[in-house]
Amino acid sequence: MEALEPQAEPAIAICNSSTLEIDGLFVEYEDSEDEDIEIEEAEYIQLRRTFDEDTTEAVSLLRYLADALESQREFRDPHFLTDFKHNISGSLRYAQKLQQYEHQVNSASAPNPRTWDNSTPMFFRARTAHSGSNN
Repeated sequence: MEALEPQAEPAIAICNSSTLEIDGLFVEYEDSEDEDIEIEEAEYIQLRRTFDEDTTEAVSLLRYLADALESQREFRDPHFLTDFKHNISGSLRYAQKLQQYEHQVNSASAPNPRTWDNSTPMFFRARTAHSGSNN
């Protein structure tokens, strides 16, 4: 068996801030790691701001919708209620799914919801039983 000779490390010399010399070859590079981090932070801040704005708008619209439905109760208009249910049926099903999930999380007797089930929202945080939920 022959003994392996250790490989010599390539000689690296910095010629200027954007060029490296590696074994006689000049390699251009960009020192943009700090800039990339700053861009990622700015994008993250923008995403958070957009998420907060979108959430605030959605909550406001849902409250408006709930208030509008509540005010329509006195008129007992079956056409309005039918139209309302037709247009919001997906949202109502989703709200019922969240209620069931919340019930399972807070219940001592209901089975624990499965973590990786596609039918459950992965990042939904149910209100705790002590938060004064209106179930």
